[in-house]
Amino acid sequence: MDFSTNIDDHQDDVMCILPWIHMHPWPNGKTMLCCDSPWEDNIGDLRENSLKEVWNSEKMKKVRTNMLAGKKCSQCVRCYEKETKGHDSLRIRSNRDWMEKHWDKVEKTNADGSLDDLHIVYLDFRFSNVCNLKCRYCGPELSSNWFADAVKSTYNVSPTEQVIQIRNDVDNFMEEFDDVLQHVEQIYWAGGEPIIMDEHWAIMNRLVELGKTDIRIFYNTNFTKLTYKKHNVLELWKNFDNISVGASLDAEGLRGEYQRKGTKWDDVVSNIELLKETSPEVDFYISATVSAYNAWHITDFHRSWVDKGYIRPGDWYMNVLLNNERFRMSVLPKTLKAEIKYKWEKHLEWLKPLDHIGRATEGYLSAIKFLDDDHTHLLEEFNLFNAEFDKMRNENFSEVYPELSGI
Repeated sequence: MDFSTNIDDHQDDVMCILPWIHMHPWPNGKTMLCCDSPWEDNIGDLRENSLKEVWNSEKMKKVRTNMLAGKKCSQCVRCYEKETKGHDSLRIRSNRDWMEKHWDKVEKTNADGSLDDLHIVYLDFRFSNVCNLKCRYCGPELSSNWFADAVKSTYNVSPTEQVIQIRNDVDNFMEEFDDVLQHVEQIYWAGGEPIIMDEHWAIMNRLVELGKTDIRIFYNTNFTKLTYKKHNVLELWKNFDNISVGASLDAEGLRGEYQRKGTKWDDVVSNIELLKETSPEVDFYISATVSAYNAWHITDFHRSWVDKGYIRPGDWYMNVLLNNERFRMSVLPKTLKAEIKYKWEKHLEWLKPLDHIGRATEGYLSAIKFLDDDHTHLLEEFNLFNAEFDKMRNENFSEVYPELSGI
């Protein structure tokens, strides 16, 4: 064994607890280490192999032995990039939340990197790409609603199926999941759109049956739907002790509808007002994806929802877009990025005294550093993409974003 399993030997910039408690499949079955791991650098395929086989795939075993030997992994490049900017990466957050508690699993690592037990503590499976929206910077892999546009677009590989599921035999797959649910302590629901996924309702109702209603449950939802078939998610959440809802909202009104096509902004407003009225115990926050589209006015949206009483100043998470480089805010011209930086700094003067948990403040401070990157060579591609999709969707980028019309 060429590695140590002593926790004191792994307080470094390589070790991550997730390969011992977590894996992250996409709807097509391709399985990554986590949601920040590049999709092309997957560790297995749940359409071809069982959960246990992927859990101990050759790539997964290699990741574990590399980490224990202090070697960086190609699957972790996005966390490394965020950390160089001072961003609170998923690796850092996961180690803070789970490492000490679950180090016993690391100590049981076999010499080849395999684990005898399949104990998924943190569950984040993207069971399906079913979604009612087609956000500008998404694609058919994670949104069924993107299918028709992807077929016509020159910017996407034409998909072969509209609805993509890890397994088509949902009932059998759920049976396989019963053992997994015995060990789960936290679930992260995302999509697609989890509220309209059958797998979401099957698992959540099964947790109620098992009495596992004290686990931590997080949602990343576009917040346009609170009901599905006969189900009402506000009623479902009353069964659980710890629900956090991160709404993927990036802008208000027409801008919000443009970025996340299919959104009806009046529905979003109605949903937040209903949530605040009927379910005040739910931890609600905005999980904004920061990109070239909204970097200029994201502070306006933040301040607006605080002023309206929908969120507290700290109920805000900055998710800096790093994949799909043509959408990064660093594609914007240098002078515009300087103006954005100034605007954010003024916003922070207002925010810091009010942000008692520091989440929003830290998000802005780390996101500012990405404004120093230079991807302006992709600005033309950004503009050509918008021109093509404006024509396809009967929209107009310059009318929605007059502040960006000259770029």
